[in-house]
Amino acid sequence: MALAIYRHRDPTIIGACGAFETGDTEIEIFYLVFEAHRGRGYATSAATALIGHLRSAHPDHDLAACIAPEHVRSNRILEELDFIDRGPRTVNEKPFRYLVRAAERPRS
Repeated sequence: MALAIYRHRDPTIIGACGAFETGDTEIEIFYLVFEAHRGRGYATSAATALIGHLRSAHPDHDLAACIAPEHVRSNRILEELDFIDRGPRTVNEKPFRYLVRAAERPRS
């Protein structure tokens, strides 16, 4: 799933967000705000809305994100949204930080 991010006051696309299943109980999210529109809370708003939708649709799935180490702001956004840094991960020979927001599963 990929969705455009746009401002309510005009139809200009300012970024994108989305998600894809990476396993039976994990969904990886992503978001991107074009440089001219960064620093205004759009990424946080988009990630929050995306997480809310995915929690409703797939409450038993963990949510994950792979963030390039130089994207410090994305790392902060995800930590503010209760993602936990699970350490480094390599994807296509490139380093990433792997962050996870675990599903709230009933204790057995």
